[in-house]
Amino acid sequence: ADSQPKLCGKAADCAGNIKVKSTISPPINSQYNEIKRLVGDKTYVYAVTNSLNPAKDGIAVFDANKSEFVSWNQISTSKVKDIFVSGHNLFIIDADEDQLLIYDISDIKNFKLIGTFADFGNITPEFVYVADYTAYVAGFTTVSGEYGLMAISVTEPSEPVFAQKKYVFSGRPVDLQVKDNYIYVLDAQNRKVDVTNLSNHTFTPKMLKLEQADFVNCPPFTSFEVVADRIYITAKEAQFVGRLYVFKFKNSGLENGDNLEAVFSSKSYIGLSGEPADVQTVDGI
Repeated sequence: ADSQPKLCGKAADCAGNIKVKSTISPPINSQYNEIKRLVGDKTYVYAVTNSLNPAKDGIAVFDANKSEFVSWNQISTSKVKDIFVSGHNLFIIDADEDQLLIYDISDIKNFKLIGTFADFGNITPEFVYVADYTAYVAGFTTVSGEYGLMAISVTEPSEPVFAQKKYVFSGRPVDLQVKDNYIYVLDAQNRKVDVTNLSNHTFTPKMLKLEQADFVNCPPFTSFEVVADRIYITAKEAQFVGRLYVFKFKNSGLENGDNLEAVFSSKSYIGLSGEPADVQTVDGI
């Protein structure tokens, strides 16, 4: 947040005035002690937490409207890499077994494992995003400096099936988004965003140019969020210190241009008092 923050409207219209609305945490005890990743909707926020006893990760659930802790659900892995919520299903990348886990979360206090997918070939799954009954997964390949992208049909969540040939690009992905028929992959290695148009199914990426002199030398990326004409990118600057970059498209749509520019005229980022692990916007929050 700024030293003198102001409350802005919708996230897509925000011109740099960003304010911390509230802070919520699960009860920290011997069972779980650290938040690693999060995803949310208009009702709940789901956060991955470390578990110490037993050595399994869990999902802490918060009420998004009341800013209250609701429940904690232990899951069948100790290494959750990424999560995504779509309808009544929670999708988890399990780094223990390199697989996709699908949970039914209709009962917010009793998650049930209903499906798995593990046929990723030479791709080590890292990140997942679900759109139109398809789970898009990005991860490292066995070749150094390359990452792969593939699609999995989850029309029947209990029976996920391979949907499309995997494709390989250069870079190191740290986050994945699917918005308006485009796949966005945040590449931490090359400080860029790869974009693929899903309509032609070619998975040919075009790089978004981030027009900010100090961005090339910025701290390591941790996550990002695409909202309308804005892209929010978090980075870890040092221990307990982070940054939030906000960029906007210079042109109307990706087909008419591929450049981004910083939203702030005097400074390219907002300083954060903490180490950001993930970012998401829902209705201006």
